[in-house]
Amino acid sequence: MPDRLHRLRIRFCHASGVFVALMGSLGLLGWILDIAALRSILPGLATMKPNTCIAFILAGFALFLLQQANSKHLGKFVALIVVLISVLSLLEYAGVQVGIDELLFEDPESTTAPGRMSLATTIFFLLLGTALAFLHRGLDFYIPQGLAALGFLGSSLTLIAYLYGVDDLYRVAPFSSISLHTAASFFILSLGVLAACPDRGLIGLLASSGQGGILARRLLPVAFLGPIFLGWLRLLGQRQGWYGLEFGVALFALSTVAMFTVFILWTAIWIERTDRERRQIALTLKQNDRHVRELMDSLPQLIWICRSDGYCEFFSRQWMEYTGATEEEHLGFGWADVVNPDDRVIATERWNRSVATGEPYEAEIRIRDKSKTYRWFKAGATLLPSSGTGPRKWIGTNTDIDDRKRAESQLRELNATLEQKVIERTVAAEERSGALAASEAAFRNQSRVMNSILQSMGEGVAVADRDGTLTIFNKEAEHILGLGLKEIHATEWSDTYGLFDPTTKQPCPVEKLPLYRALLGEVANDCELFVRNPRHPEGRYIIVTGRPIFSELGVLEGGVAVFRDVTARRQADEELRESRERFQNAFEHTSNGMALLSVDGRWLKVNSALCRIVGRTSEELLATTFQAITHPEDLEPDLQYARKLLAGEISNYQIEKRYFHKDGHIVWIILNGSIVRDTQGKPLYCIAHVQDITERKLTEERMLASLEEKQVLLREIHHRVKNNLQVISSLLDLQSQYSKDPATVEMFRESQNRVRSMALVHERLYQSETLANIDFANYLGDLVGYLSSTYRVDTGMIHFELDLEPVHLSIDSAVPCGLLVNELVSNCLKYAFPNQREGNVWLSLVQTGDDVILTVQDDGVGLAEEITLRNSKTFGLRLVAALTEQLHGVVKIDRTQGTSVQITFPAMRDKAKKATQK
Repeated sequence: MPDRLHRLRIRFCHASGVFVALMGSLGLLGWILDIAALRSILPGLATMKPNTCIAFILAGFALFLLQQANSKHLGKFVALIVVLISVLSLLEYAGVQVGIDELLFEDPESTTAPGRMSLATTIFFLLLGTALAFLHRGLDFYIPQGLAALGFLGSSLTLIAYLYGVDDLYRVAPFSSISLHTAASFFILSLGVLAACPDRGLIGLLASSGQGGILARRLLPVAFLGPIFLGWLRLLGQRQGWYGLEFGVALFALSTVAMFTVFILWTAIWIERTDRERRQIALTLKQNDRHVRELMDSLPQLIWICRSDGYCEFFSRQWMEYTGATEEEHLGFGWADVVNPDDRVIATERWNRSVATGEPYEAEIRIRDKSKTYRWFKAGATLLPSSGTGPRKWIGTNTDIDDRKRAESQLRELNATLEQKVIERTVAAEERSGALAASEAAFRNQSRVMNSILQSMGEGVAVADRDGTLTIFNKEAEHILGLGLKEIHATEWSDTYGLFDPTTKQPCPVEKLPLYRALLGEVANDCELFVRNPRHPEGRYIIVTGRPIFSELGVLEGGVAVFRDVTARRQADEELRESRERFQNAFEHTSNGMALLSVDGRWLKVNSALCRIVGRTSEELLATTFQAITHPEDLEPDLQYARKLLAGEISNYQIEKRYFHKDGHIVWIILNGSIVRDTQGKPLYCIAHVQDITERKLTEERMLASLEEKQVLLREIHHRVKNNLQVISSLLDLQSQYSKDPATVEMFRESQNRVRSMALVHERLYQSETLANIDFANYLGDLVGYLSSTYRVDTGMIHFELDLEPVHLSIDSAVPCGLLVNELVSNCLKYAFPNQREGNVWLSLVQTGDDVILTVQDDGVGLAEEITLRNSKTFGLRLVAALTEQLHGVVKIDRTQGTSVQITFPAMRDKAKKATQK
């Protein structure tokens, strides 16, 4: 739990305890001073009994004490006293008289059980007192939270009863009523007990910094207070006579739906924004990681990352190219094979010292290249910032100094050779004076060779005599320092060449200059200086090594300084450090789970969000694999994607799967997986991004269940409408039997046919899987069969030919279209074939684009020319005209051969309505 929420929880628990104790004290003061307002708040309401007041004082005191580290035992003892009071009161209700009712005061307003707290109050004290006694008992936090939740629900019900004025919920008899301030005290006390269980259960969820905790804090207050407030407003308006019961219920339902819709949309927008930010962070991390790798591969130094125990986890491309080996051969401790055996001891000793002290690691070692030749390298490493978990890691660079070492060796050899020859020439000067000129010539030749070597070196070299006068300055030294050789004293070196301390940027004192220290006989290895002068106004960093020059007799002759420009390396190191810090911060502080995994599924690195999702510590995860916590049903699909990822068939994948939480329950997540490869394309490790979607899955399951219930209800509605229409049809049939008039009987039969056509629509919808539309072709086949049976058609005389394409219509179109077919086919059967005339009836149904074409045709006597749908005196044809308009259709009548009625109407009613409006 974050520190801010923890402090807020403690304050709320203290405030709850003080409030409950204060309410009990005020009630007890009302009994002592005989102040009715303190006992019952408002006239006519139930009073807070003395025993109730005492129990509230003790419960508030216990809640306060349980938040103090050194007072928990005393708090539990006080909570047990509250339990004892409730148990004794329950015994009173059971008929065992223990004399606790009027232990302090008599209640003149209660005659049945004077002074006794209500049964509901007794049960609440038993629940909350037991919850307080069980606080801080390890894994038993479910007991106090469950009991406190029951107390919260009961007190909430009582407060709602007072708000709505429902006396039956709190006033059974004078001695069984719960007073208003008693219910309010129980409400605050139950909230305080719930808040007293930190980081666990319901409070752990509410205080969580994850999406679940944030959603709970956003929606729970609205879900609890919103319906109560809306219900109170609806009841208030109904009592004022503004509207009736039905309107009030509808208004309440609409307001509740609107309120929850707004909050759900608001929450969905927040989740979408969070997910978008997460994707952006993941993309940035991936880009940064690629930039860091490209930067390290582009540096001329050999770069490596190693743990404190010497286990190396990374080598740059230059290392692989130099040694000619693969990264797998060097990972771990394989790097030691390319280090010269004579240098391993000193390298190991300095490494152990740096690991123990935390100081930067420095050593000069020889490393074998791919041609089996050893070259000198300057190895240096610094400790990477640690996240607090896992082993410490060091990042190091190996800089090629073989040329410098060879130059230094050559200088020493040349110096020794020169001194030896000078001595030899001096001793033999008298004996071989004639050879002096030849010796001088040889000396000049050797000086030229030495000067050529100095000028060709890739590092700056400066030599000073024992008096501090500069005597040698090669070209690289002039390039690095920006100035050439100056005949100045050592005390003027810093001012002339612009030599500064790299940390303070103050002029470097002469006694700290490596060349000056060499003149004192000291060896100064790899000292860093900052150079800034008019030739280099931006400044640059150099590494200087100073060594004294001794004669063969051990006499100090001067000093030599060898230096190189490391500005680019420092900038690269700084950029690398900043990039790693950005990556580490983004990895650790993203709200979703992030992890690095080996190709065999072992967790290599996990962030705190992933640990929170699966309920495990990072150490527990790093000791296992992702297969161990994956649900068995989801493991094989995940492994199939992983195999494709390793094979290079896909670059990333996304899958919904289930993890096992440490507590045992299922956690639904969305997993995004990708892979990181080396320069040869070999897999190094996988990157997993995990988003907890458990709440969304639960919501989807509830929505599917609700949808299934609605479908069942809709089918039942269609079934009942069909049954009701069949009842109407049966009633019409029964009524027609009481009429002797053939016209009236025919009218009943036509009405019965119309009702049956509508009932067939609902029957088809009831049998349909979608409930949205019906197969109208099958419907027409059933309708024609029904009409043939009704009119007792002789199939040998009148033949039906049906050409029906599968067309699906909604109920809005199916009902009027069915009535149309009923009228047209009925007219054919009644009028087209008089005097037992033989004939045919054709029924066609086709759909072209967005239009449906319905055709009813017969080869009978035909319709008279003067009869149209508009001027017809029969109800059937006028009904056909009205239904065609309802369908937004067009009717065409052809009288050339019998009668053909063709009706064209839109398949989708909504499109027709929009077209009409336009």
